[in-house]
Amino acid sequence: MPRNAAERCGRVRGLPRPSAARLLFVGLVASLLAVSAAAQDDTKGPDPERAQKYLVAAFKLRHDGKLDQAAVAFDVVISLFPDGPDKRQAQLEAHELAVLEGKFDRAARIAHGWDRDREAIALARDKKPDLALKVAREANDPLVEGRVLHALGRDAEALVALEKAGRPGALDRGELLMRMGKPIDAARAFEDASDVLRRALALERTKDPAATIAFEAAKVEDRARLDSLIAKEKDARAALAKAAPGIAQDRARYALAEALEQLIDGSERLSISLEKTSEKAKAADLAQAALDATRSERDTLGSGGDKYGALLAQERGVDARIKRLEERVKTLRS
Repeated sequence: MPRNAAERCGRVRGLPRPSAARLLFVGLVASLLAVSAAAQDDTKGPDPERAQKYLVAAFKLRHDGKLDQAAVAFDVVISLFPDGPDKRQAQLEAHELAVLEGKFDRAARIAHGWDRDREAIALARDKKPDLALKVAREANDPLVEGRVLHALGRDAEALVALEKAGRPGALDRGELLMRMGKPIDAARAFEDASDVLRRALALERTKDPAATIAFEAAKVEDRARLDSLIAKEKDARAALAKAAPGIAQDRARYALAEALEQLIDGSERLSISLEKTSEKAKAADLAQAALDATRSERDTLGSGGDKYGALLAQERGVDARIKRLEERVKTLRS
């Protein structure tokens, strides 16, 4: 006799009997909201074994594009894990999901208590300026405050805060000064940040002859940096190849996508330095390498029909970057 309605339905219709794993997953999803409430009961305490089961459900729901249900599952996971690296990883993944969905109030709630930078920026994006600044200032970190003020569109105030941040805020300060049309001041900020290429580009904007020497220095620095990024990408691919199917494999895949993102940035930086020092053919080769890595990133994120990964690629502007790099390669090779 069939043990349950799902099996009975399968036999009547001539369908294959649902697997035990599938029935478990359906049961998890069906009881998700009820368990979420139960998981909040302080008397129950942490339960890592149950947390892991709901983490499986969260990843499956996220993969299938059922983002609201995945968010509920992540809430359960976070409530069941004890403090430690497993809980922090789940918090990071839940926060990223909330940001992608544009649910910044939820993103701020998830970040509360362990990352004031993420919390304050999310509140700013949720159009809660007073609360965002309160959180940023409670952090007693002018870099966080500067980023929040910039997110609120208060760039003059942001610049003051970033000045107070000193060297940690130098890169943000330089980029803000460039947007404000102050390349001379930006060049000084990039020098403080030890970003040779950005300093060279800022000097070029001012028609300073020192830009030529700066581009030569940037070429040397960015070539060394690119070598380390290539090694990092290879390590990420090796980790993905060894990862067990399921959560470990998904996390390794996203780690590879992040490594590719950094490799793309490094390749583009060196391509610019080479172009500025009249090595156009080599610049084209590096732009092509960045293009290939971007296509690989898109394929990696969307692997196996991952709808969340496809949305993440869209949010990162991967397709737009592919078009831009295609044009750059074409221009450099012409």
